[in-house]
Amino acid sequence: MGVPPLRLTQQVQLAQLRFRLTQVHKDSIPGTLYEITMFTSQYLPPQAMERLMEKAQHHLHPQSALHPPPVNQALPENKEKSYKNWLRVQTSNLWRRELMFFKLPAQAPGRLPAYVQYNTKDLERVNLYKQAPYLSIHHGHALDLIRLRAQAWPQYIPTHQHFSGRKARPQYQHRYCEYCHQPSALGDETHIFLATCPRSEVRATAEAP
Repeated sequence: MGVPPLRLTQQVQLAQLRFRLTQVHKDSIPGTLYEITMFTSQYLPPQAMERLMEKAQHHLHPQSALHPPPVNQALPENKEKSYKNWLRVQTSNLWRRELMFFKLPAQAPGRLPAYVQYNTKDLERVNLYKQAPYLSIHHGHALDLIRLRAQAWPQYIPTHQHFSGRKARPQYQHRYCEYCHQPSALGDETHIFLATCPRSEVRATAEAP
């Protein structure tokens, strides 16, 4: 839940690769070739791998000349792994700040704003790449939680009834709650799952196995 998107994950991989070539294996053949290439980096196209690696590291680690404390304290064989974990924390901070923007009241309704409202507590984890505790602790219900897919229950969840094929798929801002029967009640995830709907909690209790 809340795992940073591919564009940020790719930056982690590019910055890690640059760290490997410039710090961990800088005396190897790939490291030497990279150093030679960077002497003429001004002639490289913007989409060249070397340019993307440098840009990604400057974005996630602006002061790349200074190693983070966890990297300095790690053993030589563990420095790259330690640096990757540190980059994931920085990426999590960037993604968390982007998500918090959707909590502003002026945001239009949608799945992402509803997710942020519903899972704000879960987004407080330091490293968002790690699974939430309720998915990683073997307490007997983790598998059931993983299997809970809203799209598999379109006939029971009003926000997903457009998947059932019984009616035309309306626009998101026109998916009104079919429990309230109020024209102004948008049946989005915030309305249903955050108990703002007066009938959703009763209906969920009645249909629980």
